[in-house]
Amino acid sequence: MRDNEARVITFGTKHRGGGQPGAVGKLFLSLFFLVFFAAGAFFTAMMLREVFRAAATWSWQKVECEIVASTVVERRDSRSDSTPYWFEVQYSYSFNGAAYISGQHRRNSGGFSDYSKAQRLTEKYATESKHPCYVNPANPSEAVLERQSLWLALALPFPLIFVAIGAGGIFFTWSKRANATRTEEKKPISSLATASKGMKFLACFFAIFLIVGLGAFYGLFVRPVAKIIDARGWMETPCVVVSSEVRSHRGDDSTTYSVDILYGYTVNGREYKSNRYGFMGSSSSGYRGKAEIVNRHPPGARAVCYVNPRDPTDAVLQRGFTNDLWLGLIPLVFVLVGGGGILFALRAARREKETTPKLRWLPNEARASGVTQWSASPIPDTTFSRGPVVLKPAASPRAKLIGSIFIAAFWNGIVSVFVFQVFQSWQKGRPEWFLVIFLIPFVLVGLVIIGAAGYFLLALFNPRPVLTVNSKSVPLGGTLDLQWRMTGRVERVQRVRLFLEGREEATYRRGTSTCTDKEVFATVELADVTSQNDKRAGQCRFTVPADTMHSFESGNNKIVWSLNIHGDIRWWPDVKEEFPLVILPSPAQPPVRT
Repeated sequence: MRDNEARVITFGTKHRGGGQPGAVGKLFLSLFFLVFFAAGAFFTAMMLREVFRAAATWSWQKVECEIVASTVVERRDSRSDSTPYWFEVQYSYSFNGAAYISGQHRRNSGGFSDYSKAQRLTEKYATESKHPCYVNPANPSEAVLERQSLWLALALPFPLIFVAIGAGGIFFTWSKRANATRTEEKKPISSLATASKGMKFLACFFAIFLIVGLGAFYGLFVRPVAKIIDARGWMETPCVVVSSEVRSHRGDDSTTYSVDILYGYTVNGREYKSNRYGFMGSSSSGYRGKAEIVNRHPPGARAVCYVNPRDPTDAVLQRGFTNDLWLGLIPLVFVLVGGGGILFALRAARREKETTPKLRWLPNEARASGVTQWSASPIPDTTFSRGPVVLKPAASPRAKLIGSIFIAAFWNGIVSVFVFQVFQSWQKGRPEWFLVIFLIPFVLVGLVIIGAAGYFLLALFNPRPVLTVNSKSVPLGGTLDLQWRMTGRVERVQRVRLFLEGREEATYRRGTSTCTDKEVFATVELADVTSQNDKRAGQCRFTVPADTMHSFESGNNKIVWSLNIHGDIRWWPDVKEEFPLVILPSPAQPPVRT
């Protein structure tokens, strides 16, 4: 190993300013946010209407009624295409001395896609049985057997989020105060408390993704899997197929299909019917596979179904795992986004709290070395360790790979839903050209992200640099000893360059968004080698420039110093690693107070 002389290459600072949108830009932003506001307001009004209608039944008067008739009927029309099985009931009751007959189960009651759900109601409200019903005092001819649940009110915050985004976006677009902020020079965010609150609000926003993802994951995967496990103890019962078909569910842009096989069976001398094939029960694309299942169960065919001994109305033809069950894993994308977003927001809020600018005395070891003035916190006591110290990189190759894979999966998972609709439109001979053109930039971005994940995967097999210094911290004008070595296939590296870099990072507001500018103000060349021996290992002693800025970190501004090593590899990702280093104030430098 040989010593290398360090030399200062560049010093300088550069500033950037924010721009202000013109009238056309404001109009475009207003229309963009107006879509959010209108959609949120529409769904909020619809949900409020249903909540008020449901709440009204809880003030109705409770009376006793007698079931006259109850049965399950099958309706075949466009309105009930996906919910063909209806519970029909008639019951009589008396109110204020007058007799009435009603056929309303609940307000806004509809059909069922699952025959057993309607059949359970006939079991619950059997003919000639007596049950309480609820009568509208203002219109005694209107009554229901069951009052509607008010759980829908808990979902109101979801459309209100869109209302808030739309209204807030329009306000900040035209607000004089917001426009004045855009024209100001670069400056920190208004206050640490505001930033912390923003992070907490962001955590609440991602909590919605987490809750929705967990709910969907439970309903689409966990619950069916639990039923599959429980069905191992269900009774094998002979059954006869009554009807079988592939049911179509037409949407605005696509059509999905489901298996609908109605079969009858007998338990304890009573006849029951069910149309459940598997526990998933949802519709999906792909007609051919479902048609093959239906063809194996023509009307009149005999088969074996599995009946829940605790509830004879609960039966299934296929009690094992089916391919459509894997669709229940899709909500995990929302779980990962929500959980990752919450973790990021909370850690960012904690980091903001920990980096509150404070002034304190440096530890005894620092004062012993000649650094006696005040300094901006935080500078942990551990940074003043002496002796050989192995530096840790700012981000490991494995962390870069995992992060890129997560981003690629999230982005392309969402885009693939729309790409699938494009493929379906081409298969039907009705290509949606507007959607194709709209998706082109999103698909290109997705491909770039996939390429980045592949790049970091290849970089995982690069030689690994190890940097050792005699101290994690050094004052301005101080000297530091550095040793480096490369592990792995170092012969692939053509050139190794080491340098010390000082960088300014400033976080500020540009309109309604938060931006961070990074500017390199100092670069100190440490080594630039090409020989095999020097690439594999080397050492140098360098002096930190005294006429510059020490390490500093507050809520919105940072001065970051790092040791960087770059290794050039032909036809392969280069070695690029950054190792943070703490540069202390020099004894002659005036203290920084914030």
